[in-house]
Amino acid sequence: MFYFGVEGLEDGHLLGDRIVTEQKLLRAVNLTVVITDFNRKPYLLPSQQKLSNALQAASTWADRLSVVVADNSQTVTDDEACGAKVIPNLNLGGSGGFTRGLLYAKDNHYTHCLFMDDIISYQKYLWKVKTYPYHGVKKESAFTM
Repeated sequence: MFYFGVEGLEDGHLLGDRIVTEQKLLRAVNLTVVITDFNRKPYLLPSQQKLSNALQAASTWADRLSVVVADNSQTVTDDEACGAKVIPNLNLGGSGGFTRGLLYAKDNHYTHCLFMDDIISYQKYLWKVKTYPYHGVKKESAFTM
């Protein structure tokens, strides 16, 4: 994991950040977003709708990103999921849902997973700006097991 910290020596404001490299991409990144759900449709469905709308608006990302809902309550329908792959799952908790999504990603040749809980509000900059550039230049494979 790569990160950096900033410590101010006096009061001030950080107005932005940027990490830049001239390194060419080493691999194509195919990302799946795995959302584990258990009976939280009031949170899951609006977030999933936002994600679906963002993917439709950014067609360059749509072929490199998919969404999987590991449905531990087995109550989410394909129509409600707004294009996400719904995987009915036993109620094995969050870790069981994330594991099920990870296995799906590996079996379907995705290179990376972004795990989200069903109560989280989706923010498109996370994958568009942060995830793709970083994983495209790092040397390790995501699914080295």
